[in-house]
Amino acid sequence: MQAENGEYLSTWYEFLPEEVLDGTAKEHSIPLILCNHGGGDDPVQAVDELGMITIAGKERVALVAPRYATDMPGNSMMGPSPFDVNGESLPALVQYMLDTYPALDPERVYATGYSMGGAATVCAIETAPKLFAAGVPMAAGTRWGLYIPTEEEAAVFDECDVAMMFTTSEFDLPSAIDQAAGTIGEGYQGCIKLFAEFNEMGELNYDFEAYPFVGFKADKIVTTLLNDEYENKTWYFNNEAGIPMISVNYTELLPHGLHPDYGTLAWNFMKNYRRDAETGEIIYAK
Repeated sequence: MQAENGEYLSTWYEFLPEEVLDGTAKEHSIPLILCNHGGGDDPVQAVDELGMITIAGKERVALVAPRYATDMPGNSMMGPSPFDVNGESLPALVQYMLDTYPALDPERVYATGYSMGGAATVCAIETAPKLFAAGVPMAAGTRWGLYIPTEEEAAVFDECDVAMMFTTSEFDLPSAIDQAAGTIGEGYQGCIKLFAEFNEMGELNYDFEAYPFVGFKADKIVTTLLNDEYENKTWYFNNEAGIPMISVNYTELLPHGLHPDYGTLAWNFMKNYRRDAETGEIIYAK
């Protein structure tokens, strides 16, 4: 699978619990998370500084972190690669992991990523939604905005749903937050609206005067302190069955950058969902 720049997925990193490697884990007992790094970041650095390696060790979760072609000498993240093949290559990497390690659970496959990796997360899920139970794009964006699926790709959502949490912070990218207006950014507005439709939650018509920052009526709002110092707020939007299928998470004061508690935020959301292998239905376990 070659990107326009002629090269793509030559390197990825696998972070696997020991019981997966030595064969003592039961079949389909270990969740898998696809972790996509941001522009200019190293994939190992990203999963470490997001706290994902700590989560993997504590919770016995498997991670796979690809290195983008943009990180190779002579390439630029301002070019079309690797975005032109993310929808094909990232789901293929996930499927490779499931095929290679029988202990990994195909019902509990998740995706997350920061910045450019958040955009890659959206792309992977929109092009292969049946593969993922939940996703957490963090500070997602590129100069082109977030991926818009083709009609053929969008039609797959008629058969499946995907739970999504979109995270941002006070001094984040414009696609994620409009600092001047004090609302989620245009990129997030479009993407959240799209996933609300995909998850059969109706059409979102934003009203930021009535519902500050997120623009829609939340079914639940939770406020905590991130690292006991940064106010963190989460808005949950439920489907007709009362399952929170859309969520927005916002942290005050923090700039655009990796934070060791972001991985915990993502995992605490994703771990509540699985996709039934027989019916394809999303099961909410919380």
